[in-house]
Amino acid sequence: MTIAFEWRGMVRNEEINELHAEGFDHALVEVDWTDVLSRLSLGWVTARDDQGLVGFVNVI
Repeated sequence: MTIAFEWRGMVRNEEINELHAEGFDHALVEVDWTDVLSRLSLGWVTARDDQGLVGFVNVI
C-alpha cells in the first residue's frame, strides 16, 4: 500500500468529518472544515491511499 502526503492537499468536509469521528471514536458530526482551515490554519497535510483520506494534520 502506498500513502501519498500532500501539503495543503484538497480535502472535503465529509472526508475530515468521517476521519475525525473514526479517529476519536465519536458520532459523525458535520463541521465546515474548509471554512475553519481557510480562516485559522497556516496549512495542513493530507495522507491518502488508494481508498481515500487516511490521515490529516492541521497546522494552526
